[in-house]
Amino acid sequence: MLSRVLATLPALLIGCSTADPSRVSGDLKGRLIDQPSIMQQVAVRFVPRRTGEAVDYAGSGIRGNARDERRRYGAERTTVPDRAADAYLERLTARLARAWPHGRPPVVPRVQLVANRSYGAAALTDGSIRLNLGTLVQAGTEDELAFVIGHEMGHLFLRHTGLREDEHDDLENLREVTTGLGALGAALSSARMGSGGQLSFGAESQNRASLAALGGTVLSEGLDTLVEPAWARRQEAEADVFGMDIMAAAGFDPRYAIVSLNALESSQGAAQARLKAVAEAVEGQLGTQLGRGDINGAWRAAMKGASTMLNSMGRELKGWMRERHPDPAERRRWLDDYRDRIHGDDPLRPDSAGELTQIRGSAVIRNARQALEEVEASQDALSRGDPRSAMERARSAMAAAPWLPAARLQLALAQLEAGQIRQARDELRRVTADNRAPLIAFLLLAHTEAKLGDPRAALAVLDTAGRRFDAVDELAPERIALHRAAGNQAMAQQEAERCSRSANPRLRSACRQAIDIRRASR
Repeated sequence: MLSRVLATLPALLIGCSTADPSRVSGDLKGRLIDQPSIMQQVAVRFVPRRTGEAVDYAGSGIRGNARDERRRYGAERTTVPDRAADAYLERLTARLARAWPHGRPPVVPRVQLVANRSYGAAALTDGSIRLNLGTLVQAGTEDELAFVIGHEMGHLFLRHTGLREDEHDDLENLREVTTGLGALGAALSSARMGSGGQLSFGAESQNRASLAALGGTVLSEGLDTLVEPAWARRQEAEADVFGMDIMAAAGFDPRYAIVSLNALESSQGAAQARLKAVAEAVEGQLGTQLGRGDINGAWRAAMKGASTMLNSMGRELKGWMRERHPDPAERRRWLDDYRDRIHGDDPLRPDSAGELTQIRGSAVIRNARQALEEVEASQDALSRGDPRSAMERARSAMAAAPWLPAARLQLALAQLEAGQIRQARDELRRVTADNRAPLIAFLLLAHTEAKLGDPRAALAVLDTAGRRFDAVDELAPERIALHRAAGNQAMAQQEAERCSRSANPRLRSACRQAIDIRRASR
């Protein structure tokens, strides 16, 4: 199902990098936001995308919808419940939007503060911006924060917020690799549940379930930081210049755009190192078990794809990023040159953190920072094979921020590793009751329910996940296995025959293999 993805990754991540991004700033005689072509581009009405609705921007070849985006980023991007911070970001964003010099701005984005420790932000197709908590915490001045938001506004104003049609399916495949690793963890956790040759791992593999799921979770988070949103290099350069223009027009000091790029480079380096460390831990502990199981074709392919992805991640990701995004040093050079030419006469302004210091000192922000640190420490403990410490750190995270689903999910992963299956099942039920829960949580819960002898409950979990993530077809192989575990061979066969006619070739192949397994067992 997923092994084919790896062959397409270099081309996928290179994308539209053939354009020279330096021309975006180097050829300009004045501000980017005053160029007729840019004004015309922005003048096209911004149409926010709603779930299930595909929108094409004036024949731009960009497609997608909010549902795709939610599945791509994952539902686990939890917002930080701090009204004061929300109000502050709303004021800052409104100030930037008012600085648009050509009439009414096409959109005034709503900024969502999300529980993510990394430095970064992302523009979404619904017209909103995800600002990582790490950016709010690490920004030295309001000017720096204004550039980050202004950069994302550039993606929205210039209608970059979508995926070109030739990239859409491949990016979905990339996301499937991370989900597949989580699914592998779920499959390992229920090795004794099935019948008909579905699952037959040895006992030594069962305790590796949470480790595989952990790898999927951390890999997904790392991809959000390092790979997505995977804008073409020219679009990234346009957003840089737009962000500098709009922040200067709003009265902020454009020098701090360079400071922001320095912080972003540092954060990406840290994320890459963490991905590599987790990859090594997962590979070291799972070892050859990844290739030994008798799982149906879908899960075997998922294992192969996840294993290969993890092996190559630390070695190749930096190269992919250079091809997909402008090199950070190049970005700084282009933007510094643009500032000297276009904004060199702007008055220098004194450093000011403004309201940032007060906002960052709130109890909610402090607790969120502590919880995210504890979740990361729990992940590290689990990757070292220390589930007891992992549980302690996860509980500390839950105490600091009860609203954070990632903390409860991390506790469940540690409990699975420690063999506390019923306790893990109870925690996973609580996680999936939250509408911010990731798909991995549903997969783990379904297999845990089945392992505890209730395949019907497991099917209900998968049905809920299918509706919530619009993934009914993708979860068909799992439902087939669960129908068989429940002794309902007729339903399993009906499900397999239905999905064997799917337009998705990977799903079609997996379901046809399920039919072949059934016939061979007769």
